[in-house]
Amino acid sequence: MARGELIICKDPDSVAEKAAEFFVSSGLKSIGERGRFNVVLSGGSTPKLMFARLAAILADDPLPLDKIYFFFGDERMVPVTSEESNFRSANELLLKPIGVRERNIFRFRTELEPDAAAADYSRRVRGHFGIESGFPSSIWSSSASAPMATPHRFFRARMSLTNKRRSLPRCLCRSLMLTA
Repeated sequence: MARGELIICKDPDSVAEKAAEFFVSSGLKSIGERGRFNVVLSGGSTPKLMFARLAAILADDPLPLDKIYFFFGDERMVPVTSEESNFRSANELLLKPIGVRERNIFRFRTELEPDAAAADYSRRVRGHFGIESGFPSSIWSSSASAPMATPHRFFRARMSLTNKRRSLPRCLCRSLMLTA
């Protein structure tokens, strides 16, 4: 996939396939150039499809898992066992099946109070990257139940807490989001 190339897919399965392919090619390039691959995951139905497809691809070891670091761009303030948890989806469909070590996973600690969870995540992200670094690659999704758009191309390691309650009928909860 060329930089700035627009890819139009016919259905969510095609999107998941392209996203998984992009993940692997970006990972190979990043590890080759920088020695590690930092990726931001998001929630939603399309990423769930991508997580499952990616787990199948990564089972064949195209990337060294110890050099991949997984972050979350947003999370609901719900227990990690909740069906509404973005971490739970990623963990069950991708991280656990391929054996990613806990030290390579940077999740929001939703068991903390929202302000403490945001501060904790900010501290851990800054510790991993240093103050000036950010995320070179992130996969965002949108669906009818939870549309999301972002103008951010590069994320700085800084946290912002959104205290807005979602107006979505499925999850009326606070959310944490990584912002620039």
